[in-house]
Amino acid sequence: MASFKNELIKVIAGLNNTFKRLFPQPIDQSSIFASYYDASKYAAFAGKTEADQKLLEKDSRNLGPTAYIGQIITVYENDKVDVYKINADSSLGLVGGNTSQDISSLNTSVSNLQTSASTLNNNVEVLRQAIEDNSKVTAYALIELKNKINNNNNSGEDDIIQDGIIDCGTF
Repeated sequence: MASFKNELIKVIAGLNNTFKRLFPQPIDQSSIFASYYDASKYAAFAGKTEADQKLLEKDSRNLGPTAYIGQIITVYENDKVDVYKINADSSLGLVGGNTSQDISSLNTSVSNLQTSASTLNNNVEVLRQAIEDNSKVTAYALIELKNKINNNNNSGEDDIIQDGIIDCGTF
């Protein structure tokens, strides 16, 4: 009796290994599509109610009702393979791909931040120097300087500081 029970446990434990690929194709037929158009029709079904699904155009293999948010699918079209995920809005989002545009945008943002930091450092240095020189720096002048910096949006500190003199307007 105990031997039968042990054998049964071994069989049940081995059930997670019951799928075996026999041919060079996916086990899940909804994981690969021949066109982006067809894949997007499939993805449109993800997260929709049965009533909403009835209104949608079906993909060529009528797999739509099996689509789910977060699913990874592959499109093999024009001798090119792209991998997509189904987004929360049922659209397709490219996984990986060309990130050079993202890197360029990040580099521009970093450069702008460095310029802003440099401008801020220059303004702080001029204020420090003015205080050390016992120049008259009033609270009103500092507030006016802050407002000019904010209004100029780093369009040029030359309007605010010229030859080390802070232009704070007249009071």
